Amino acid sequence: MNKLIIAVAFSLLASSAAFAQQALQFKTIKVEKKKKIRCKVRDYAAESEDGEEVIKYGKATTSFTAHTLYAEKGEPRVRAFINQYLTLDAAGKDLSGSVTADSVSRLYGTLEMIDIKKILQSKAQAFLEDSDANDDLKFSFATADETSSHVAVEMNTPTLLTLNFSGWDYPAGAAHGMSYNFCTTFDLKNLRQLSITDIVAEEEMADATELLHEALRAVAEENMITNADADFSENCALTSEGFLCTYGLYEIAPYSSGIINIVIPYDKILPHLTPEVKELLGK
Repeated sequence: MNKLIIAVAFSLLASSAAFAQQALQFKTIKVEKKKKIRCKVRDYAAESEDGEEVIKYGKATTSFTAHTLYAEKGEPRVRAFINQYLTLDAAGKDLSGSVTADSVSRLYGTLEMIDIKKILQSKAQAFLEDSDANDDLKFSFATADETSSHVAVEMNTPTLLTLNFSGWDYPAGAAHGMSYNFCTTFDLKNLRQLSITDIVAEEEMADATELLHEALRAVAEENMITNADADFSENCALTSEGFLCTYGLYEIAPYSSGIINIVIPYDKILPHLTPEVKELLGK
């Protein structure tokens, strides 16, 4: 009898450990809304015979797209920790700084997925109403007022999760849109967000920076990079391919070069990582 109890207890412990080691599973939530607005468009290039400016009527399109994720399977404590980073209020405010893991755990334990979708829909409606009331839209050379946001999984292991947050904003009247892209890595074992100093060992930072400079110089000409001796960006993360360092628009290159992503492979960067990160990577 005692042997049976011990065997059952061991089986339960093994099952629990296996569950805790599983990677998170995500569900995708997406909202798209679009509206066409009839408006006046002032044509400064054209004038009537008496010298008055010509007012033309046209249509402008306003669109909102939001794509986010929700961790629906995995160890509850880990899911609560990650989901707080994926929670937005109706105004799009990041709640991660004011919502604790415990409160988020209770929130997601009682609400259905549709509530998150309603949050995004509310944000979309507010954006469309603001665009409709925006007088600048009526006299701009931009034909669209649009915003989009997207969250994707870059790496997902039982110990590490990297999320990619990207988006695009094009306010009517602007010369061009602005895109953004940032990745962040989460330590799922200790429930923390990793910074550059958590990833690269302090005593190895100089050598790691030289690897970065080599990678920047290799693509400097084709990307018109003006600062190939840049320091590590705070926008850095671990991916399945290596250590990613991202530079935004205008940061080290002109707008036309876009966002610059530099990946240093693990076979080069690994000796310079902290022992804790090496353990999390299983290397």
